[in-house]
Amino acid sequence: MIPFQKNLRLFALFRATVTLNLLFALLFRFAEVNSRDLVSVLVVVNIQILIGGLIWVGLGTRPSIDISEFIGMGGALGFGLSLLSSQVLRTVMPFSISWLVFPILLLSALQLFNGYSIGYSLSKVKVSNELFLLFSGTLIALSTSWYWLISCAVAVFLWVVLHYWRASNRESGASNSKRQSVLLVAAGLVSIRAVSDLSSLAEIRHQLWWNLRFGVLQDPDLIFAESMVNSTKNFGNQGNIFFSGLKFYYHWFAFAWEATLGSISDLRPFVVTAIIAPAVTLLVVLCLVFAVAKKISGNVFAAPFAMFAVAMMCAGQITLFRILHPYSFSFNFGLIFVYSLVVLILTSDEIRRVNIVTATFLISLCLIGSKVSYGPILVVGLAASFVWSLFVRQNRQISLLFLISSALAVAVSFTVIYKIGSGSGSDYRISFGDILRQKANLGNGVSFAIVFVTFIAVFAHLMAPTFGLVFLKDIFHNEKRLGILFCIAGGLSGIAFGFLLSDPSETGAYFIQGGLALLVPVSVVASFAVFKDVKIINRRTQYFLITGFVVCLIGAWYWPIFYDRVWVGDDHYLLTDLR
Repeated sequence: MIPFQKNLRLFALFRATVTLNLLFALLFRFAEVNSRDLVSVLVVVNIQILIGGLIWVGLGTRPSIDISEFIGMGGALGFGLSLLSSQVLRTVMPFSISWLVFPILLLSALQLFNGYSIGYSLSKVKVSNELFLLFSGTLIALSTSWYWLISCAVAVFLWVVLHYWRASNRESGASNSKRQSVLLVAAGLVSIRAVSDLSSLAEIRHQLWWNLRFGVLQDPDLIFAESMVNSTKNFGNQGNIFFSGLKFYYHWFAFAWEATLGSISDLRPFVVTAIIAPAVTLLVVLCLVFAVAKKISGNVFAAPFAMFAVAMMCAGQITLFRILHPYSFSFNFGLIFVYSLVVLILTSDEIRRVNIVTATFLISLCLIGSKVSYGPILVVGLAASFVWSLFVRQNRQISLLFLISSALAVAVSFTVIYKIGSGSGSDYRISFGDILRQKANLGNGVSFAIVFVTFIAVFAHLMAPTFGLVFLKDIFHNEKRLGILFCIAGGLSGIAFGFLLSDPSETGAYFIQGGLALLVPVSVVASFAVFKDVKIINRRTQYFLITGFVVCLIGAWYWPIFYDRVWVGDDHYLLTDLR
């Protein structure tokens, strides 16, 4: 690479990093995080993502890498190595530095093996304006639980859309249309409302807004999570502050990573668990969704729409229809490793075999250790990909490597992590439709006919975002098939597990949400297959996007109203009265 080009890329990366950090610093200041805690946590997060991103660059042989992929895979590898290092070396060295050992050792080994300097590796990162898209998506996902942020999230979203619309017109030589003027006026009006809301936060939000569920009830899970973070920091998995003296295996790795964020200095209670960790996790998840979509399709709209689709599916009265979960940090944290595995599979032809085995084992181990509900989805998805490769006699070696590496990680997880605590886990049994009683408010004791009709209605609504899979053949290319097959097989198995298995703890919903998390991005990308090689927003595309946006707004407006009107009791729907 020419030195001048290298310096330009490094400067662009530095500028993008500073900009993104300033945006999140501003967000956290509005969320009442003090400056000391803010700087302390951002330093740790930046180091983890930087080292993880450099490791990801070193694992492959690609000449360049998008910044969304760098942040996403940097988060997955950096967070995973840091939490493992902090727990393994907890009793060996001070916690303030123990989380750094594994990441630095692996990065050093890769640098020595490849002969690359850190500057050369960083110069491979391509910086673009997609960071503003990702920040906007993060605000939208956060605003589903940070209710005071709604107007700000909408305003930022409208300005980002307007910016990209005008950039598309400049690229095509087209003039700005009247529709853009309407959008400009709307963005201005919403921005005025956002400024008004942000300047009067003391009046519009509760003092303990971060500890409220649905803005009404105190969230006991947050107190539990805070105690678990302190438990992992002080005792690893050998002690439990919440239940004194009891070992715990409940989302161990998710809590362990949160503990590393407070390694530099003592933070105020709930700063990480309630505010910073959820926001950082959402950013990394959306970066990975963006990266997955870009790898599957070259369509300029596929990645932004897939990312925004996932960001916006973080709300709703019925939890089955969500992808991101506003009140389950471990579920969202686990999605980092789900999507990073998809990125790894889609990039496998550019990575050495030994590096694939190492990365797959690490990602799968962190996935199971963070949220065990993803285990069946992981196994079924990779097994289906391997069976397909045997059937068509393609990619047999690489699919076998993925399957063996993940199976080994699952075996280690249930041998080391969950062995003693397995008796306290979920107790599943086969029972069709119990999830409808637990999460869709179907009454107990109704006939099978009512259960089946309800299942059809819920299933149809649930699968609506996956309609784009009918265009799957247009993106099902040889080099992408393994990744797409993993998403489809794993996603469908998650939905099947959710409806066929019953658990008193009501954890079956996580299967369904995990399934949607894999299916929806592929569906959105496939939907844009009808706009092959589209590089600008032409008239046909404008009508398609505007119509879709209006339909979504109408649906979002009427869904809560419809939900409230059909509710007739404390534990059932009007449908249950049909008996």
